Amino acid sequence: GFLITAALWAIAGMVTALPFMLAAPQLRFVDAVFEATSGLTTTGATVITGLDALPRSMLFYRQSLQFVGGMGIVILAVAIMPMLKVGGTQLFRAETTGPTRDHKLTPRIAETARALWFVYLGLNALCAGAYWIGGMSGFDAICHAMATVASSGFSTHDASFAYWDSPLLESIACVLMLVAATNFGMHWYA
Repeated sequence: GFLITAALWAIAGMVTALPFMLAAPQLRFVDAVFEATSGLTTTGATVITGLDALPRSMLFYRQSLQFVGGMGIVILAVAIMPMLKVGGTQLFRAETTGPTRDHKLTPRIAETARALWFVYLGLNALCAGAYWIGGMSGFDAICHAMATVASSGFSTHDASFAYWDSPLLESIACVLMLVAATNFGMHWYA
């Protein structure tokens, strides 16, 4: 399980680097892998400057890497592997902490992964809605919700969150980061 987890992360980092090399900003291989891996691992470090000038498609792609990585790309694989008759319990335990680590939320591991994704999607929708009501554009609200709930740091602007200079948006971000930092299994139980 640990070997498969490590291999999936390494392969995912290289595969998801391709758009960074083929489209703007046309990064070198090493920089592209760094950017992709930073997104998937929700590290939030970036080698890209001039975010405000990038196409929205690339900005959304960067944010979607965090979105997938925030829940754990392996959890996504766990939801698919049972359909392929491959056991996912070992992968689930390798990627999970807290009360869901040693016992399942539901009888089947795929259902557990689905339940956690439901919580994750709900938190993202709540966050995006709060940002939009707080004054962000719809695009920025969705993109920054992906970063907030994933506990990452990518932004759609070079100035990052300071772009808005809004105490309201900063307060929304703080509250939702605390909510998102709580184990999703706990949210499901609640």
